[in-house]
Amino acid sequence: MKVKKHYPIHVYDKTFMVNFYISYGVCEHIYQKAVKGILQCEPQVDLKDGNMSIYDNKKNGSQIYWIWTKYKDVSCLVHECFHAIHFLLKDKGIKLSHDSDEIYAYMLQMLVKEVLK
Repeated sequence: MKVKKHYPIHVYDKTFMVNFYISYGVCEHIYQKAVKGILQCEPQVDLKDGNMSIYDNKKNGSQIYWIWTKYKDVSCLVHECFHAIHFLLKDKGIKLSHDSDEIYAYMLQMLVKEVLK
């Protein structure tokens, strides 16, 4: 399994017109430097082994979902991606249910695939 070495990974979802940034397997310092550099804002602190943060895009008012993991741990990546998807879809009025589980699964597959390709 080959992992991209360029950080952060940027994923734009055309369906919901939302940006995801993923810092996978990088130390907190690199994650925080990337947030400051790209978003021009202070990153969240008090991080554990992974985190999902929502930032406001100052240019257009949209939200940016930033997923960070300290280690290249796929289970942690999936965990943080699920948080991002949950908050995005909740904001769009889509709650997790038997009728909506496929969109959750599709979004999760798309994000993880982008990181691991």
